[in-house]
Amino acid sequence: MSFRQHLAASGTVNDRVGSLFSRVVNDDTGARTHVLCAELHAPVERSVLQARFDRMSTSVRALRPELGTLPMHLFLDDVPHRHDSAPARAQCEREAARCPAPQSEALLRAVQLCFEDGSAALIVTAGRVCIGKALLIRILTQLATGESFESATPGAQASPPIEVNWADYPPITPWAAAGTGSGCARTESIVFPANLAQLSVALSRVFRAFNQQPAASLPVMIDNADIPGLDTGSGWALCPLDASPALRGGVAHAWLTDERVTALAGLWSGEPAFLVGLFAGCALPSLMPGVRALHYQAFVRPPFPITLLVEDAADGHVSLAVHYDQSAIGTEDAQWLLRCLANVATAVAAAPDTPVAHIPLLDSTQQSAVLALGHRSRTEQLLAPQRIEQRIAERALEQPDAPAVSDAEGCLSYAELMREAGRLAAYLTQRGIGRADHVGLCVARSRHMVVAALAIMKAGAVYVPIDPDYPADRIAYTCEDAGLKLAIFDDGHAPGGAFASITMSQWLRQSPESVPVDQGHPVEWSIDDPAYMIYTSGSTGRPKGVLIAHRSVQALLGAVQDEFALTRDDVWSFFHSFAFDFSVWEVWGALLTGARVHVVSHETSRNPEAFIREMNGQGITVLSQTPSAFGQLMAADRAHPVGPQLRLVVFGGEALDARALLPWFDRHPESQCRLINMFGITETTVHVTAKEIRRSHALEGSRSVGRPINGWHAYVLGPDGTVLPPGIDGEIYVGGSGVALGYHNKPELNEQRFMPDLLGNGRMYRSGDRGRLLPSGEMLHLGRLDNQIKLRGFRIELDEIRNVLLRCRGVEAAAAVFSQKDKLDAATARIDAYIVLAEGSVRDVWLHASQQLPDYMLPTSIARVSSMPLTANGKLDQQKLAGHIIERSGSPERSIGIAVAPKGAAAPSTPAEDAETDVERHLVEIWSELFDQPVSVGDNFFDLGGNSLFAIRLSTKARERGLPGLSLRDLYVHQTISGLTAFLRRS
Repeated sequence: MSFRQHLAASGTVNDRVGSLFSRVVNDDTGARTHVLCAELHAPVERSVLQARFDRMSTSVRALRPELGTLPMHLFLDDVPHRHDSAPARAQCEREAARCPAPQSEALLRAVQLCFEDGSAALIVTAGRVCIGKALLIRILTQLATGESFESATPGAQASPPIEVNWADYPPITPWAAAGTGSGCARTESIVFPANLAQLSVALSRVFRAFNQQPAASLPVMIDNADIPGLDTGSGWALCPLDASPALRGGVAHAWLTDERVTALAGLWSGEPAFLVGLFAGCALPSLMPGVRALHYQAFVRPPFPITLLVEDAADGHVSLAVHYDQSAIGTEDAQWLLRCLANVATAVAAAPDTPVAHIPLLDSTQQSAVLALGHRSRTEQLLAPQRIEQRIAERALEQPDAPAVSDAEGCLSYAELMREAGRLAAYLTQRGIGRADHVGLCVARSRHMVVAALAIMKAGAVYVPIDPDYPADRIAYTCEDAGLKLAIFDDGHAPGGAFASITMSQWLRQSPESVPVDQGHPVEWSIDDPAYMIYTSGSTGRPKGVLIAHRSVQALLGAVQDEFALTRDDVWSFFHSFAFDFSVWEVWGALLTGARVHVVSHETSRNPEAFIREMNGQGITVLSQTPSAFGQLMAADRAHPVGPQLRLVVFGGEALDARALLPWFDRHPESQCRLINMFGITETTVHVTAKEIRRSHALEGSRSVGRPINGWHAYVLGPDGTVLPPGIDGEIYVGGSGVALGYHNKPELNEQRFMPDLLGNGRMYRSGDRGRLLPSGEMLHLGRLDNQIKLRGFRIELDEIRNVLLRCRGVEAAAAVFSQKDKLDAATARIDAYIVLAEGSVRDVWLHASQQLPDYMLPTSIARVSSMPLTANGKLDQQKLAGHIIERSGSPERSIGIAVAPKGAAAPSTPAEDAETDVERHLVEIWSELFDQPVSVGDNFFDLGGNSLFAIRLSTKARERGLPGLSLRDLYVHQTISGLTAFLRRS
């Protein structure tokens, strides 16, 4: 049964159009309207054209009785311009863009435009469902030439097909030119798959890669598809997206019943899906007498976010065009999608038995072009190729009295820094420390720590930073695994082991005369020697040491010095743990550029208000932050503003949601303070890419981490190591100047993670991070590849839950954490969400989440926390979240966990000072302290954010004041202070 027969058998045309197409195109008649335009050498006389139109209308109604009395109109207009002028073309486009009214689905409209140079254009538009392309051609033929409509009925001798190259006659597409968020991309002519099964293979291979939604099949509309060999008529088909080899045999489609249409409606709801309309049609007739050119538009506006148009080409092949909605896919992404589709379609047509997974998306030339997008060759050497300590020594000669390192207790000039580092370096040499030896540095942050790290490098050794706040077992493991020859500890922290150790206080107590003079650098020391080894836990396994060369640190600063305008006048913050590679950027970035680095103590770094005071007091101009830490600083900035001296904030260590920065932009103009988002990896020397974030990026929710910095390059590859086109998610690989020397004593892991670079010499690092290369060369960082969990059969990205929570009004920070108490019992698995809430209630967040997430993705509970606890590296510390909980609530709708009670009838709001009894006054004071805000006797306990935890605290504080204890049940019944007061009086 053909699609049209199916429509007729299922009810009236209008009923079926309403039930089917309203789901597809939201009643957009432009998506259901196609257009045929003939450029005429001379206009048809008006009376003649009207007579032809009347005869045609009668014939069409006889052929299509179901059209009934739906109106058909003829319009004639004079255009006072030549046919090839811009105004004439604009008039043609406007006429071609006119759509039938929604209530007139099958309305046909014909317009003749007469130009001042004696030529004309005849434009016919019609609803595609009931007047297909073949019928539309017959209609225009009669209007243009007078050929009787009946002579072209089925069974009559048809005109021979026209040999026409559509590249020479592009369709009129006014909807694209009008800037409505749509566009079109085209290919040259290609060989097309011979049948729908092969077409399914091609669509499966490409759209499975581009589709970011977990759909099992791709709804495809086949409209008047009579490409030679394509074994179908007009209708709907489902192309499975499982890339199964079984697609190579049999027919891989099914005409849709009402039930299938209903099922597909679910796929079409919400965000734009990758639905495909495949439009192909019979060839146009030979050019008729008096007709200069023919143009066909399959639709005025594309009916789907992605619509594939298949057009005949003069060489017997076809050309492909993708019409797309820019809310679903960008212009350049669409170009790459089309290239991939052309590649795969050609490959399938040439070798139908090729396994789907082996069909390349890109040819070799395209692969090279994609690799070049993420490649930043070093254009100049901004810093001399020296070891770190050599470059700082030069700075000390240039500016000996300039401040170099400061903390809350004092400051060292460059001359003092080099003198103190030289004394310790000579002492270390005296203790047998030499080139490439590993020296541990496990001390609290201070200016003396920086001296010690510089001294270790001056002795030719490798500093191994270890955070003294780490658990003792981790410290001991790191010392053992690193093969330390010596370690420097704070008093009382030395764990013992097969290495020598000294304490920082021992060193500081030594007199200058007791330490030999530093003798300088042996000539054999190299900039390719390792400078430091930082331990990183990665996603699995025990910590592993990453060795980074002096050359890479120099290259990092050289890559951005000009772009970030880094000068000796800057003051950098040293905010993070020395065992976190962000510290490499903070400390050596300042000293290599001749600036001052100010060391922030651990205690101050955990107190945003105190940190802001220290920033302003020290005049910090360059601030480095993880997004989690900056979120807390932004909250404190409301009451204690950061001073205008801050000119540059560099983000790293975590994914940044740019939307969270809008409050900062409200208070700090872009012209005053630049925000730079940098994606980086320990194994690639701190930073890889950079993007300046502006208010516009925050408004649009940009997730871009920018382009690789000068000398670095990044690729996105598939699981098999193949190059993926822009717009497709894959694994990020990084090459260039920053690639580490490797993991310490991990040869097998080095072989897995460090491999030959795809472009030129050197190596690249396989990151394990998920990303997407944009056609602009920018990168989207999408989290870890292993950040996906499976809960009760559903695959869930925790970052998706977090991002939904962040979009809720009042949520300043959010985290989603997966846990499973009993690893053998799946019923104990759960997702808990944690939020920092500036306004609104947890109930509001629940409502927002339930509106954005499917049930299987809703957290088991949402906990409001006072702040997000951070690890020593400034990242979220999941282990400490429980200690920061203010309240926790299960979903009110599902009654899971501690339910939040519905709103009760509140008494009229009364100011706190108007409390009439001692009991009311006590309760007002308790509630004000509990909720940290002024309250009135009419305020609702649950509206203020109360829960069972607050109820316990309330009861305890009430007893301390001599009042009776209150249960959560009491608060459910009596939710206001006035109500509680009346209840207690009766008790």
